[in-house]
Amino acid sequence: MRTVHSIMMGLGVSAGLTFVRTSHADQVPYAGNDTLSLGFSLHRFQDNFGLGAAVGSPTFAGDRLRLTLGGGVAWYPYATNAQGEQEWADHGHVRLVFEGGMRAPGSPIRLYGFGGPIVYVVPDRLSDTRMSFGGIGGFGFEYYFMTRGGDHDGPVSYFLEVGGVGSGAKADKLAGKPTFGSGFLITVGFHWYL
Repeated sequence: MRTVHSIMMGLGVSAGLTFVRTSHADQVPYAGNDTLSLGFSLHRFQDNFGLGAAVGSPTFAGDRLRLTLGGGVAWYPYATNAQGEQEWADHGHVRLVFEGGMRAPGSPIRLYGFGGPIVYVVPDRLSDTRMSFGGIGGFGFEYYFMTRGGDHDGPVSYFLEVGGVGSGAKADKLAGKPTFGSGFLITVGFHWYL
């Protein structure tokens, strides 16, 4: 019985502290970033390492949605040269994603899901098909650096995204016609708010 009482007391104290903290946060105005952003990222689409840049819209629909246009270059690691030796082959990608989520109350963290189309621009050394269309989606979190006073966001945030990417992209000029750019996705990067 003492254990149950202790647990209930702990939950009551936690709820009270949460209420006090939330009430205090409601009283103090906090300025979040709600402007256009530019971003840079490192990513891995299946086995393809890449770099990217993005432009993100200001949030809308009650700070719950954002539209991001991004693209960059990635390297397929299993290409071969004329001598049959393995080497990397670069290819381009462009994506347009909707992000839906919101900021955790009273914290510098925004949790979100994202999804949308992706287009691979395939080099002719890998395939005769120059463009391949697919989809990208997953979950992420963004950490906003706060100013010294802690009453508003600084101009930079870092993010981490995990999910999946899929398309019909095939290296049909290579033995076995392997697919590429489809599978697990991990992306890290930063946004700079204008």
